[in-house]
Amino acid sequence: MALDSIWGAALVYLGRQDDAVGARLRQARRTLDGLTEALAAFAARGELLRLRAALVQDFLVGILISRTPRGPGVLPTQVGTRPELSPDEPQHWPPQEGLYDANGLGNRLGELAQLGFALTYEEVRTFLIALTQAQSPTSSGRQQIGRAARSLISVASSLTLDLASYERAWRRLFSSDALGATSVAPLAPPVPVVPTPLATSAPPDVANGSSIGTATSAARADHTHGHGDQAGDSLHALATPTTPGFMSDLDKSKLNGIAAGATATPLSGSAPTNVAATSSVGAATSAARADHAHGHGDQLGGTLHALATPIAHGFMADVDKAKLNGIAAGATATPLSGAAPPNIAATGGTGSATAAARADHTHGHGNQSGGALHALATVTTPGFLSEVDKAKLDAITPGGNAHLQSIQLCASRTQQLLPGSSFGVDGQVEMLSLNVAPDVCTVAGTLRDFWVEGQASANVSVTITLLRAPSTGGFPSTTPVTLTVPVGQVAASSAATLSVNAGDRISATSNALWNHSGLVLRARLRA
Repeated sequence: MALDSIWGAALVYLGRQDDAVGARLRQARRTLDGLTEALAAFAARGELLRLRAALVQDFLVGILISRTPRGPGVLPTQVGTRPELSPDEPQHWPPQEGLYDANGLGNRLGELAQLGFALTYEEVRTFLIALTQAQSPTSSGRQQIGRAARSLISVASSLTLDLASYERAWRRLFSSDALGATSVAPLAPPVPVVPTPLATSAPPDVANGSSIGTATSAARADHTHGHGDQAGDSLHALATPTTPGFMSDLDKSKLNGIAAGATATPLSGSAPTNVAATSSVGAATSAARADHAHGHGDQLGGTLHALATPIAHGFMADVDKAKLNGIAAGATATPLSGAAPPNIAATGGTGSATAAARADHTHGHGNQSGGALHALATVTTPGFLSEVDKAKLDAITPGGNAHLQSIQLCASRTQQLLPGSSFGVDGQVEMLSLNVAPDVCTVAGTLRDFWVEGQASANVSVTITLLRAPSTGGFPSTTPVTLTVPVGQVAASSAATLSVNAGDRISATSNALWNHSGLVLRARLRA
């Protein structure tokens, strides 16, 4: 009995302890959930999202490149001490972004990294700081600054000068001669200025003609000339209906001939009546405007206009109207042909038939001899087969030089080519060519029509060399087939050929660094 009591008490104690532990665990879980939600909300804040944007990271990485030490993945480790930045490096809009993994470590830098790096150079910072002024510019000043900057870029971008030409231009601007001399000739001594006295008397009236004058004093800034009583009518322009001026003698005579109090007849404000069958004086008290027009109206009968004749325009007679109504629309006096037209001939001819061809007639082509009636086919334009091409075609064995297989190698956009690296069909770039997954030739034949293309241009000249390994395995060996991608280009081709056996394993290797953003190499296998 005592043992049962002890056992029961123990169970009660353990149950309470279990409840307490469960409560602490639930509280810890709620705390963890709260922290998780807080971290998620913090990570979703706009300023953090903007800081993690690839363009922002590119710019910040460029600024921090100059610091040491540089952590691998966080900052580039191959940058030397103060490298020379090239202004000829291609730039794009929008800027090309770098590639960063989920932890913010970089795989490839974007274009803004170079801009950020340039800001760490003291001459760049000095130049930008020197653009500032102690006082804010006026609205007009800001407009002049913008126009000067925009016109500078507009003019410079339209020129084709080299670096030496620009250096000579700057020297001509900032020195006294085109050779860059810095010496400046001394200035001539200033010429003494003798002040001219101001006039103390009134200037003369306006005259008929201009003259230099003989006075030794200067007219005051607020002086005035009297008009005077000028004779003649050539000193002022005459008045016109649109411009005030002097009255001409003709206008004065006309004005004298108008009775005092005379009024002009008002112009009509309504449309005139239609043309009538007979004329009348009218009773209106207003005048018709000079550009008025009378409506013709619907006049009855046919006597107001002369009838049309074969040699003169006019009204249609009732007889002609009845005749016109009896003719079918589109009728012609020429009979339609009832026979098929001839085949197309070697040369054109006028013909002698008196019947008209029907609208839907067709000409047979016929069997035309010779090869001069059609243009021959070329490599860019369809046409007739020439006798030379026919002989060449007959000499080809059916099925000869047939396309048997397409060979394709690739490197993914995240796998940049390194000097000595190789790639195959799976998109991976390997430093050991034995590890590359090759493309396998299914039949024996000749590889030709080689083509390689990337998605981003090469910063240096890159040579891709084709590798081949036998079907039995072993290290791939280089072949004579090479494709060289010039600086600034994205693709290259080769007219070389390579004989292969069934089972040969094909891959390729690079001699230089190329951040291609996705690369494909293709070739055709022909018999």
